[in-house]
Amino acid sequence: MKNVFLIILLFVFISSFGQNKGVGSWSVGAGISNSITHGDLRTGFKLDAVKNNIINLGSYAYIDKMFTPAFGFELKGRYTKMSGGAFELSKYPESFSGLTLNQLRFESTAFSVELNTILNLSSLRANPFSTKARKWNFATYAGIGWHQYDPILYNIATDLPLADVDTNSTSSDGHFNSIYFTAATSLKYKLSTNIDIELRQDFNVDEDDNIDGARSNKKDLDFFFNTSLGIVFKLNPPKNNNYIWIDEPIQIKDSIKEPKFILLDSDNDGVIDQFDKEPNTEKGAFVYGNGVTIDTDKDGVPDHKDKCPLRHAKTKEGCPKDIDGDGIEDDLDLCPNVAGAKTNMGCPDVTSSSDSSTTVISFEPIFFDINSFVIKKEFDQMLRKTVLVLAQNPDFMLVLEGHADVRGGNTYNQSLSEKRVNAVKETLISRGVEAERISTKGFGEINPSFNNIKFSLYNRRVDLILTK
Repeated sequence: MKNVFLIILLFVFISSFGQNKGVGSWSVGAGISNSITHGDLRTGFKLDAVKNNIINLGSYAYIDKMFTPAFGFELKGRYTKMSGGAFELSKYPESFSGLTLNQLRFESTAFSVELNTILNLSSLRANPFSTKARKWNFATYAGIGWHQYDPILYNIATDLPLADVDTNSTSSDGHFNSIYFTAATSLKYKLSTNIDIELRQDFNVDEDDNIDGARSNKKDLDFFFNTSLGIVFKLNPPKNNNYIWIDEPIQIKDSIKEPKFILLDSDNDGVIDQFDKEPNTEKGAFVYGNGVTIDTDKDGVPDHKDKCPLRHAKTKEGCPKDIDGDGIEDDLDLCPNVAGAKTNMGCPDVTSSSDSSTTVISFEPIFFDINSFVIKKEFDQMLRKTVLVLAQNPDFMLVLEGHADVRGGNTYNQSLSEKRVNAVKETLISRGVEAERISTKGFGEINPSFNNIKFSLYNRRVDLILTK
């Protein structure tokens, strides 16, 4: 009996977790069952044998605990009658009686207790086409059991029990006992919120070879099947459902009485704290639906403080600067460091040295590292402005003049200056400027703007000149 107490103790320990007062998680069931044995002697295989029939009625009762709609545990007790005889091929000898198996039949009663895990397949996924609550539930069970039984062997010829059948028993009181492993499927029909009807079929494998009272050197394990029909009482809170009939998380939520809570809006921005990602925004701030402060131009200055909310500028007031003071803000000024006329987009008038065309605007140069024709990221804004100007003034042409310092020799520097103007040209073309609107010229080292010793950086450049 020690094994029985251990199984009950384990079930009580597991059931102490996952308590939920809002959803029914406990149920009890009881009913009748029929057993079929498959050992050395088998139930119903030879129906003309004396008392070898397929009717072996028993009873059962269980208690279930569900922790989720899909998973739970079951503690089950069962009383079972068993009987059987030989089948046509069972002519080998039985180990203790001296008779062959086809001369024997058996009868037995068994008391068992099981601990099963429950996998409720019906709740794993709801039927998306169903328009009303389901009435059927399918589940599987697997577990371990312990049973005690007292098989009696009969000589078919005399229909008398054999003596000393239990001399091979595994307990001191003359009864056999062993552990078995069980697996089952269950189909339930919902009669009401609190009552189901259940049909269950289980398959059991015994670790021993004593269920039928017969032993031979042909078979080591006994199997037995139970078909059960019973009624299930679901211990649900009033008007609430049981876990096994819940399909969607929202149904679980509806079945649980949620604690009351107060709707707070700490910063008075119209978004309650439970949904506010910035619950401490400043007074007067404009916010999105999630409570985040609105910054339309993404310059780090929120709209309620930004004097230019549609102009990206990293300034305190959110408006662009005008460093050269020519009245054109830096983000629109093609020459932000040199004062120029508004008609020239912030750049002064100059005369081109590359040809006889009249130069209208000369942009600030693009500078390069030593021995490099890679355009640095800091000149990306200048290129964007150039593309914008050409798009808005289709009658303008662009001249690119490439230069190098005196390092490397004249031939090398000539090639490097040409690579630099081509790099700028290809970038502008990739951004939508027509190739025929751009002309290029490489000057190598022959046209420095500054002393090549102290200011060689300013000679590694490409000049951008707009002409008509």
